[in-house]
Amino acid sequence: MISKQKVSENPALAVLKASKTVLLLQGPVGPFFDRLTQWLTAKNKQVHRIVFSGGDLHDCQAINPIKFAGQLDEWSTFFVTQCVQLKVDVVVLFGQSRSYHQQALQAANQLGIQVIVLEEGYFRPGFVTMELDGVNGNSSTLDRFSWDGVPEHITSATDKHPFLNSTYFAAKHYAHMLLGHWQFPSYEHHRHRSPLHYFGYWMYSWFRKWSHLKIDMRKQKQLLDSRAYFYFVPLQFEGDAQLRLFSSYSSVEEFLSKLIRSFSIHAPKPAMLVFREHPHGRGMGGYRSFIRQIAKSYGVDSRIVYLVEGDTPVLVKHSAGVITINSTVGVRALKSQVPLKVMGAAIYQRPGLVFEGELDEFWIKSIPAKTELSEDFVLQLKNLTQVPVCGYATRNIPIDWR
Repeated sequence: MISKQKVSENPALAVLKASKTVLLLQGPVGPFFDRLTQWLTAKNKQVHRIVFSGGDLHDCQAINPIKFAGQLDEWSTFFVTQCVQLKVDVVVLFGQSRSYHQQALQAANQLGIQVIVLEEGYFRPGFVTMELDGVNGNSSTLDRFSWDGVPEHITSATDKHPFLNSTYFAAKHYAHMLLGHWQFPSYEHHRHRSPLHYFGYWMYSWFRKWSHLKIDMRKQKQLLDSRAYFYFVPLQFEGDAQLRLFSSYSSVEEFLSKLIRSFSIHAPKPAMLVFREHPHGRGMGGYRSFIRQIAKSYGVDSRIVYLVEGDTPVLVKHSAGVITINSTVGVRALKSQVPLKVMGAAIYQRPGLVFEGELDEFWIKSIPAKTELSEDFVLQLKNLTQVPVCGYATRNIPIDWR
């Protein structure tokens, strides 16, 4: 067994602090990478950034960027050339599953260049995940490092995730992607490119949120007041890279079909199954109709509760168990000492933390992880992989990583 390196700082952040020349690729929509650029230049680092679209170009205002306007199959050679010419020692990117970033990860590894991967935080709000080489199902941080610092080393950033900010930044990003298409005609985006698509998506999302909020919170209160015995399923959405890359399911519907069938046959008869939509999936219309159809075919439709809105931490805490493909809600379940079944690949899928038997057995045989084991895991995960910052704060809010 390889011994872990004891550290008292996020290993990726330590690498970033020790860097000389940093190359930024794509970041979150908005000014986050400009804020990161300012933090790095204040520490006398050379910072360069490659932009791939009109949206990236608009977001990059802190430095003059390098434009890549070639075909995807030309990207790897272009990336290697830039790394060599600029003498890059660290590459930073947000979203490891993007085609450009997958090629960059492979090429940087061959060049011996450190890559820092950022993603939405495992702990939300107020955190961003920052790891070396990969996150989520590709994470190796907890296998390579052990926390040896102050237990409560970091606390959540005070500038919480402002939903309206992220929506506003996304709207501007996609508008400029469209307007600047002539400069980047070969750009291949990882999602839908139309600003009108996202405008309709988020308008429908907000409509569903406010039309269901009071009703669903009332349903949640009735559920908890009745002291119902229930299992909780935090839904993921179809566009989630976690679903595509780190599970064997081709769709959420496939997961739901297997789950409801198992529940109908093996769960205790009084038990209920509670679903809550992912906030980013509201604009897709949800899975209420599909779940109702499947549940009815198995004769358990009266034991299903479907929520568009709800208080996820409260639902987790009062549940008999949480079933997820690989949602970050799994970390919440461990913090709440609730039994957890993982149906995909997740960073918290470790012996003693999650139920290792089949789904059919989970309904009856599941038990929570031992307190000391789950608490140590959460401590390690938080301190080794998270940095306190909001990825969608406004440009005038500096990053504070002391």
